[in-house]
Amino acid sequence: MHKMLISLLLVVSVGFCAIQVAWAAAAVPNGTIKFTDAFPGGEWKEPNFDAGDWKTAKSWEALAEQIKGEAWIRVEQNYPIRELNNLTVKGGLVGELTISINGGDTYTVRNGDTKPGSWALTKAGIGPFVVLGQPATYGFHYVPRKGRPALCELSLTATPLEYLQENTPTKKWVVMEGSNYLRDTQVTVGRDGKYYMTGTPGTYEFMFKKEKGSDGKLHHWLFNEGVPLWVSDDLKEWKWIDYVWQFDRDGTWAKEIGERGGANARAVYAPEIHYLKKRDKYYIVYGPNTTRKDGQSYGLGILESKEPQGPYKEVTGTKPICSGYDGNLFEDDDGSVYLLRNSGRIMKLKDDLSGPAEPERQLQPSNYPRVGYEGVYLFKRNGIYYLTGADQTAYKNGATLYTTVVAMATNIYGPYSARYFAYPAGGHSCVFQDTKGQWHATSFKLPGKEMYPGIFPVEFDAENRLVLPKGVGVPVDEEIAREGRRSQNSE
Repeated sequence: MHKMLISLLLVVSVGFCAIQVAWAAAAVPNGTIKFTDAFPGGEWKEPNFDAGDWKTAKSWEALAEQIKGEAWIRVEQNYPIRELNNLTVKGGLVGELTISINGGDTYTVRNGDTKPGSWALTKAGIGPFVVLGQPATYGFHYVPRKGRPALCELSLTATPLEYLQENTPTKKWVVMEGSNYLRDTQVTVGRDGKYYMTGTPGTYEFMFKKEKGSDGKLHHWLFNEGVPLWVSDDLKEWKWIDYVWQFDRDGTWAKEIGERGGANARAVYAPEIHYLKKRDKYYIVYGPNTTRKDGQSYGLGILESKEPQGPYKEVTGTKPICSGYDGNLFEDDDGSVYLLRNSGRIMKLKDDLSGPAEPERQLQPSNYPRVGYEGVYLFKRNGIYYLTGADQTAYKNGATLYTTVVAMATNIYGPYSARYFAYPAGGHSCVFQDTKGQWHATSFKLPGKEMYPGIFPVEFDAENRLVLPKGVGVPVDEEIAREGRRSQNSE
């Protein structure tokens, strides 16, 4: 007899979460395990849980003795905020394992044969699918691989966060408004002591899912012109320079129209500009946010110029340097240059930056499979490497914000510390030091002014953690409530 072995590790305290449970009437007592081999409706969004032949298991070990193939499993658990935002799935399986929380979107945890591992629970975090002070229902669906015996070793582990910032910067830190929409804001200090800012540009329709696509449906992030650039002397007043790289004028491998969500698309996403001191040149890492018509990723490229305004040339010629998204360049003290992407992939580049000098690696905090699910950024201060990323985080009173998450190390490849949540509303953040020594971070999700670039001061506490200074942030729940009221009053 082949067994499915499933265990659950739990840590309990106080919890804050987000959206009302759609099927509370079908709730089971906290921690009770229900299972069936034939779930009515075949998807977790169905509210008729009790209509099926659900059985109760006294423990996960007892459940493993009763399941021999495909299974639907559900259990309720109330996690406190610091555990809720750090849930990990561990184990190994042969087949597909998906999960849905409170009937929200279904995510594939793992698919196919795999070695035992540790995986982040969902791509975008579970904050949007849970409720303040109430147990959430975690629904697993396991389908063994055809022709293979059922095998699913699983544990759902809540590792407490040591630090979770619950104050958020406010919209007072926004530096541009009007038609100057900009996601993924990034700033570098130039050779001339001026500040240069770029990011994902676009119209109101582009930012807020109102672009009409080739399929007749409304989308976001379909089309923009290229890589924009602004300059400032003081980080407050910004002057438009130009699109320093454009698809039609400068594009090579990235020029063709791709696809996003079933519609034609061609947009630069999350470009970064860096002045690399050892080389005394400016570099832009960029990539389209689309896939090719054949379904393959466009990848990332690197541009080089003597001056920030260009002209730029492709370092890698007519092909991308690698696949992936959200590229970041980091220059170490010895002049070595690294390319980071996705949720923490890193490669040391050749001297001419045309390709990898070493095999690519995955950087990982000690308490989670990734620092964040996107928006990776690396900087160094006093011999410490700060690996930052973006994740969706649950806060009080139903607030779910795009948060900057950090792990630290004294070696670029690690080992990295446990991850901690540095500041809300600042996901996909760039951290930099100005010409006077003050550190700053960027945002494009400040409450009440989303999709506009924001820049606010940050500092480092006694344990060298990246944190908000006192007086910069206000409680998340208060700010969300305040901005929500303003929005309602203006309608």
